[in-house]
Amino acid sequence: MKTLKFISFIAITFLMACSDDDEITSTCFDGIQNGNETGIDCGGSCTACAEPCSNELAFDETGKYGVNLLRTAGSDIDTLQINSFDVLSMQATTAASCTSLRIVITNVTADCENCWFLFNDFSERRIDNWDVSEYNISNNSQTFTSTGTEMDLSIDAFYGGVYEIEYYVNDSLTHTNYLQSNEDELIPFIDGEFMFSSRKGSNLLFTLAIDVSGFDPDSYFGTLDLDDPNAVVENKFIAHTRTLALKDDIIYYWDFVSNEIRSVDILIPNAVANTLLSNVVENLESDGITSMVFDNEMLYFTLYSFQAESGYIGRIDTNEENPSVEVIVDDFSASPDDVIIENQVLYTTAFLSGDLVTVNLADPNYPMTTLPNYFGEGIRTINSIDITEAHIYYTEQGIVGRVSRDTGEREVLVQTNLDDRFYGIHVEGDFILFSEPADFSAPGSQTIYRQDL
Repeated sequence: MKTLKFISFIAITFLMACSDDDEITSTCFDGIQNGNETGIDCGGSCTACAEPCSNELAFDETGKYGVNLLRTAGSDIDTLQINSFDVLSMQATTAASCTSLRIVITNVTADCENCWFLFNDFSERRIDNWDVSEYNISNNSQTFTSTGTEMDLSIDAFYGGVYEIEYYVNDSLTHTNYLQSNEDELIPFIDGEFMFSSRKGSNLLFTLAIDVSGFDPDSYFGTLDLDDPNAVVENKFIAHTRTLALKDDIIYYWDFVSNEIRSVDILIPNAVANTLLSNVVENLESDGITSMVFDNEMLYFTLYSFQAESGYIGRIDTNEENPSVEVIVDDFSASPDDVIIENQVLYTTAFLSGDLVTVNLADPNYPMTTLPNYFGEGIRTINSIDITEAHIYYTEQGIVGRVSRDTGEREVLVQTNLDDRFYGIHVEGDFILFSEPADFSAPGSQTIYRQDL
């Protein structure tokens, strides 16, 4: 009998305990913090509560790729001032994976249509934990959403203007900053003219103008009197070419229609070109001479095959009655638009990479040296170069700059945006000339600019 009573007591106690547990756990799904819960439907007898989500964010002064575009977030600096060609990072760190950061950048510049920026370079996609939306043409904006806790992004360049930067944390707008991208003002020297390349003669600057769009096969040579503040391009001579070399005020060039190296004295009225060498290029459909320059009586040139993606550096002796081509550097993988010779050293640049290439003409083996990144990070295509005792001057997309031949230090002299393609740089005493071709949408808009040093 005593045994039966004891078993009944145990059973009743068990049932009461189960009843208490059921009552407690039944609250774990009612959407209310009750019972012994430490949070809504969590903690106590319910499933453990998740760690609270923090809205804390961190923005470093610099990221992996440059100055951090977001570094002024929440600071007293309302507008971040940059130059239009500054390479920037978009770096952020979230405190927890449950924190979503969304950045919306909008160009709010008045009268600006499709004025935007480029992110990443041409060789690699430098994006860390950002999801990037398509560019919104209707309001000039783009959205970047975090996909992790450590974000960074390489931004190559902003077009000149004002940009609004909005920060959304877990879909709530927390603050807004602005960015001012500044461009240098260009000073026109001659409107309506283009200088693809140039060579200094006895008293005049000899120029070559081409249509870089490739739609018009005709180019023309001309001359500029740099002592005349109201100079215009004179002595124009039409030719089918992209090359210009000069010796004793006589122009030498490769005619890509006749496939001949020719010479012409454009200072003579009604000048007629003379043929120096015929059948220069084997395959006119894929090969072409890209640049030419004189060293004493020797005419050096670079030939490039776009089909083979290689070429050579050759030369001919212009004193010979029937000159032949001597190849001095074979398998040359550059396609330069400009080449300079100084003190028996040939200088040119490798197409796209921006590497400076030199060839020692005094050495019978003609050793070639490549100096990678000589012009600095972010270089795209070097279009033209000129050399002084102290510097190598160059033009590229949106930039005119120079590099110290002693220290290798790079200095940007003119900085605009990627829409500007500068060519034909010439250094003349205390100023430089460079040029920009016509905008495809505005024929005749080409200009030669002057910049004081």
